Order: sequence, then C-alpha cells, then structure tokens
Amino acid sequence: MAARSRRTGTSRRGGGALVLMDKNRRQLAVASSDARAGRAQDLEYVLGEGPMCDVARSGRAVAATGSGLMDRWPHYGRGVLDLGLRAAAAVPLTCEGDQFGVMAVFDEARLPLKADFRRIATALAADVLLGPDGDPLLYGDIDVQDVVHQATGMILAQGEVTTTDALALIKARAFREGTTTADIARRIVDSDLRLTGEPE
Repeated sequence: MAARSRRTGTSRRGGGALVLMDKNRRQLAVASSDARAGRAQDLEYVLGEGPMCDVARSGRAVAATGSGLMDRWPHYGRGVLDLGLRAAAAVPLTCEGDQFGVMAVFDEARLPLKADFRRIATALAADVLLGPDGDPLLYGDIDVQDVVHQATGMILAQGEVTTTDALALIKARAFREGTTTADIARRIVDSDLRLTGEPE
C-alpha cells in the first residue's frame, strides 16, 4: 500500500489508508501504508470524525490542509497535526454506483492533485480490489479487525452493556491512552485488560 499512496501524489513523508465497509457504512477491514497513516485512520474510528468518516457518510471527496484540518474536524484535526501531518484527503471507492470503501492520503506538506487522486482510487477499486487478479499483497496487508470484534464480544460477556457501548469503551480507552483500538482489543483478548467493572 505504501507504493500506491505515493502514486496518488503524496510525498515520501506521507501515507495512505483504506477502509472497506458494509452496506450500512460500518467498518469491516482496514489497511494502511505505514504506522502513522494507520494511527490517523484509527483516530477517525475512535473520534467518529475526519475525512474518511465524511466520505463514508456523504459519498463525496473531501480535503483539508493546515489549519483547515482543525476548522473542519476540531478533534481529529488536532490529533493529525500532532502526528506531524498537515494535509488529508479522502475519496469513495465505488463499484457500479455502490460505495464499498474509502481511500485516504495524508502528507506532511501537500495534497495530491484531485484528478490524480480520483484516478488512482478508481484504478484501485476496479483492478486491485475487485478485479479477477486482485493484488494478494494488498489483501495480505488488510486487517479485518477480528481482534476488535472478539474483544467487543468479551466485554459483552463481562457486563450488562450493548454492543455499541462495548465498542465505545474500547474506543474511549484507546483515545485516553493515545493508542489504537486494535492494541486495546489485543490486551482485552489476552486478559491483560478488563474494561467493565473497573473502579473509576
């Protein structure tokens, strides 16, 4: 995925992320070009705001740079700037008019040209993800988030909470500790962390 993110026009100081969604716009799987892009994507998942969230809801491309990140997404913008990223853009991934995912790029300085970004997203959707010879290396990089689903189930078994509440507990702990939801989920699954019945 790293090479593809650079083809969109971002510099070597940037990166990219990909989210696959179900028909209800729920996140099914993610892939990122590097740890920082992965953290930027997970920050959106935790906060519920950012370029990929906007595209998932609206189906329209979005972009922001510099202080525009905080103007558009106050909490997410601050988090992305803290990661050293000053530009973010996202476009929908579609097949026959139906949106099945979102692709985003991040950079320390600039955004890709919109035409190039849309062209790469279209090629990614048509050839790499949906084509008969889909790229096995990309699929190998995708995290289907099994550990987050497993941890959510374990929280449900521990206390009287809903699935939404269980996932919110994981997201809140990840935000509080400045880590990813996957990291918190792994600790729950490994019995190193319990989120219900904890004293506040």
